[in-house]
Amino acid sequence: MHKKEHQKQTEKKPAYKKSQEEHETIDWDKLGIGKFDVMNLTIETMQSALVQYKIAGYPPDLLVNIPKNACRSYDYHKAPELIQLGRERMAAALDRFEESRNSSGPLAI
Repeated sequence: MHKKEHQKQTEKKPAYKKSQEEHETIDWDKLGIGKFDVMNLTIETMQSALVQYKIAGYPPDLLVNIPKNACRSYDYHKAPELIQLGRERMAAALDRFEESRNSSGPLAI
């Protein structure tokens, strides 16, 4: 083998390396969400799946849901508002439950 041919072969990059270099990196500014938001959404998805699994295995008599958009991960300052929201939703759910003696399933409110 000649020296020039050997140099050409060593200069060629393997196909897998070439394809890795061609991938673009994620431009977080264009997405409008940050890395923390992506991580947080991933954790929420996992928690949601686990909750659904547990509820299916052990259905509650009454379940009161709070909307996901009521707060974000670090909204500790909203604790009094969220506690009040929980109390209001629980009172309404208990009133409905006492009226009908039925929770209308685990995802009633």
